[in-house]
Amino acid sequence: MKKCQLEPFYSKPTICLNNYELDPANYLTLPSLTFDAMQKFTEVELELLNNYDMYMFIEKGIRGGITSCIKRHAIANNKDLNDTLFDCNKPSNYLTYIDANNLYGWAMIKPMPKDGFRWLTNKEIKRFNVQSITNDSPIGYIIECNIGYPSYLHDYHNDLPFLPEKQCPPNSKQVKLLTTLNDKEYYVCHYVNLKQALDNGLVLKRIHRILQFNQSPWLKSYILFNTEKRKQSNNEFEKDFYKLLNNAMFGKSIENVRDRLNLELVNTEKRLSKLISRPNFKNRIIYSENLSAVECAKDTVLFNKPIYIGFTVLELSKYHMYNFRYNIMKPFYHNKINLLYIDTDSFFYEIFTTDFYEDLTNLEIKNYFDMSDYPKEHKCFFEHNKKKLGCFKDECMSVPIVEFVGLRSKLYTYRTMNDNYLENCKKMNLKKRKV
Repeated sequence: MKKCQLEPFYSKPTICLNNYELDPANYLTLPSLTFDAMQKFTEVELELLNNYDMYMFIEKGIRGGITSCIKRHAIANNKDLNDTLFDCNKPSNYLTYIDANNLYGWAMIKPMPKDGFRWLTNKEIKRFNVQSITNDSPIGYIIECNIGYPSYLHDYHNDLPFLPEKQCPPNSKQVKLLTTLNDKEYYVCHYVNLKQALDNGLVLKRIHRILQFNQSPWLKSYILFNTEKRKQSNNEFEKDFYKLLNNAMFGKSIENVRDRLNLELVNTEKRLSKLISRPNFKNRIIYSENLSAVECAKDTVLFNKPIYIGFTVLELSKYHMYNFRYNIMKPFYHNKINLLYIDTDSFFYEIFTTDFYEDLTNLEIKNYFDMSDYPKEHKCFFEHNKKKLGCFKDECMSVPIVEFVGLRSKLYTYRTMNDNYLENCKKMNLKKRKV
């Protein structure tokens, strides 16, 4: 066996033992390891929900990342393109693809719920004022409410409305995460996201329920430790390992235990017949004469995951993306910026400006960008925010984008000035239609 193949096998136990005092040989998967490493590192004692209504309440508010194609096609026209592509008689515009550094990592260093879960009484709800609560308050809230979306905001918020919700689109049977300008009823959200929506003009009509909890940035030390270790890593294995530790921490906190399989490997005909005859039998796979796999429905489901962590991470990550969109980029460019495409942690923009790279040196937006990947001779090169959590970086690293084409979520392509075509085409079932 080659040395390069053995290195990760020997490196992983050393890293885990030195940094977390855990042996990876005791774990089947990295998510299980990182969750134990987090608990050992932070010494936090998390409260598991023993109230079914609370668990279902939080689960109702879990919504994944936003992915949407807003504008199908755009062509750049600016002085940084070559002479054959630039038309000085047309308005100058830039296409830019920017991505947030470890968005979920940024969210995980913020105050996270840990214990003290309780429902507020009707009297407490009547006195409740969400606008008076700071984002770093020691007490946090998850709120179920009705929210109005005033019509005068529709044009301004048209490309990215606040408070996305799970719905079935017209002519579809599949539930998707939609950003709509409709009023919201019985909408469950983190109080920070509700404050943000109200600050941007939405109207709180009624509060139905409020779940209170104690919160603190108890996860911050673990996330920053892994982030710093990743910066110091000198090989790809370690960089990917530390990155995955943080990402898997989020995944473990939002795990849906209902999806776990109750699977048994069987090597005798007697045992196979017994399992198949059970009322909870679901399926079986025959591998050979002496080996089969039998899946049975679970008799009970144990909800033993702190899903309130995953819920909060998803909510705060959306808060960060909306904040960048409406409090940073919109005020700076006003009506000269169009959103072409949004993914969970990235934006594809069309910006009408004479020099986008000159704009990046402006102090109003400079501190929100990580420009450490630019060439050192480039005027935008700036190492101060290198790999800083939540900062946005240019995916093309100063190479101008010429054209963008987007058909739908997860289905787009763009071309850079050096004629590189970069595309994202998620495997999906597409129906052929006549036009």
